[in-house]
Amino acid sequence: MKKIIGKSMGFVYSFSIRLLGLFFQFALSIAVARLLGTAGAGIYSIYTSWFNLLSNAVSFGLPQYAIRHISILHAEKKPRQIKEFIIYSLKFFLFSGLISIIVFYTFGNELAQIAAGGAANGYILKLSAVAATVFIILKFFSEILKSINKLNIAMLIESLLLPFFLVVSLYLLNNSSISDKPQAFLNIHIGILLILSCISWLLCKHELHSLEENKSTTTSSVVPESVNFKKLVPFWLSSILGMWFLSMPLLFAPVFSDIHDTGIFSSAYRLITVIVNVMMVLSGIYGPRFARNYNNNNYALLYEDLKKTAYISMGMFLPLFLIFMIFPSEILGIFGADFRAGAHWLQIMAAGQLIYSATGLVGLLLNMIHKEKLELMLMVLSSVLMVIMMLILGYLYSITGIAIAFAVGLAFKNLVSLFFAHSILKKLIATHINHSA
Repeated sequence: MKKIIGKSMGFVYSFSIRLLGLFFQFALSIAVARLLGTAGAGIYSIYTSWFNLLSNAVSFGLPQYAIRHISILHAEKKPRQIKEFIIYSLKFFLFSGLISIIVFYTFGNELAQIAAGGAANGYILKLSAVAATVFIILKFFSEILKSINKLNIAMLIESLLLPFFLVVSLYLLNNSSISDKPQAFLNIHIGILLILSCISWLLCKHELHSLEENKSTTTSSVVPESVNFKKLVPFWLSSILGMWFLSMPLLFAPVFSDIHDTGIFSSAYRLITVIVNVMMVLSGIYGPRFARNYNNNNYALLYEDLKKTAYISMGMFLPLFLIFMIFPSEILGIFGADFRAGAHWLQIMAAGQLIYSATGLVGLLLNMIHKEKLELMLMVLSSVLMVIMMLILGYLYSITGIAIAFAVGLAFKNLVSLFFAHSILKKLIATHINHSA
């Protein structure tokens, strides 16, 4: 009974942290829009899109792979193997991140001319490369904490402290005499990521040390087994494509519009991606559970957990969906009068996100049950479809076309993944029942 109550309280605590974090993320969006204006919001949008995309590129799928791998190592009480995995991964992040920084500081202006609204925005891409290296270290340690049953700590740092410090720093910056506030805010953002990365590292180190003291382990190296780059490739490509998939609207917006419309669109986009934040919480809770249940042949529990993620995400997003559809202009007006122009963009994208929430964590489940190659194939197919639609519809209808392409592409990807996930789980359950009989 105590165990059940403890799990329930842990779940409630995690969601409470996440909800409070969503509040500060919403506050951050408002602060960026009101204090930096439409142009500043556009700059921040380009920056966050690129550093999210680059962080996945330099990670080589290690954070996603860590959820599955370390959940099993932790269950088997192998802290030394976990530590070796962490050390090897950090060396890799620093090496790949350095290469990314060199490339973007060398060719950032040229790339910005093509994909970021002009060469004058080259500094945004350069800073995004630095942020990507720091952010992926923070993300990696967050996934480690989740995998060793320290979800609440990970959620506190990742979901609450990060947006909280960004909101505080932005208001302090607004009251300063600094002239170029958007660029200064990007520098502050990198500094906060660095501080939180160090804190996460110290917490991981402490938790693993405690586990090591309670369990005698062997000293043999498991790096060749743990860091199998052949296994990592699907995770890596899926991770890049997944972030590319979600960031595509913000990456294409500057191509077909100016920085001001990009800023308005980004505010609408951030509102509807609230469900993405909910999914991140669920991923931290259910990702390790998916991995452990599959490893233990608990296929029926996998099926039930997938349905639970759909019910929870729908329950969270449906009220917001109705508000976005009925009062889009009023909601966007919170950011400022100029942002009301994005009302129809908000409605279009909200429709796509509704389907996304209704399908649950289908992509994560496929990765956790060793179907990462299938998930990669589906992501490639969906990404190609979305790129084609954005190029055509963006050219014809500007940002409205981008919003339509995003909604259709998002719905297509998750419905197809749901079909395959259900088919695979039903076969696994039937096979397990036959073998048991």
